Amino acid sequence: MTSEYKEKLQTYGVNLNSALDRFMDNEQLYERILSKFPADKNFTLLEKCLEENNIPQAFIHAHTLKGLVGTLDLTNLSSILGPMTEQLRIGETIDIQELFDQLKTQYKLICELITEHKA
Repeated sequence: MTSEYKEKLQTYGVNLNSALDRFMDNEQLYERILSKFPADKNFTLLEKCLEENNIPQAFIHAHTLKGLVGTLDLTNLSSILGPMTEQLRIGETIDIQELFDQLKTQYKLICELITEHKA
C-alpha cells in the first residue's frame, strides 16, 4: 500500500492503525479485503429496503454493513451506521432518511477512492 493511498484513506475517515492491528499488520490482506468493499451489496439492499419502507430488512442490511465497516475501521461510515442501526432495530424511522443521506455521501466517497486505487 503506497503512503499516498494510506494518507487518502485516513483523510476519508479510515482508522488505518487500528485496522492494520486487526489484520495483524498485514497491509496486503487489508488492502485485498478493502478492495472488495465497493462490491458488497448491503448498501444497495439497505437503500432499496428504506425506499420500500421494509424496516426489518433495512435493519439487517444496516447491521451487516455496520459490522463490515467496523472490521475495516471505516470510521466515517461507522459513526453514521451506529445510530442508524439502533434506530432501525427499534423501528424508529424519524431522521433515518437524513442519516441515510449522510451515509450515502460518505459511502460514495470511500468507494470511489477504493475503486480509483484498484484501477
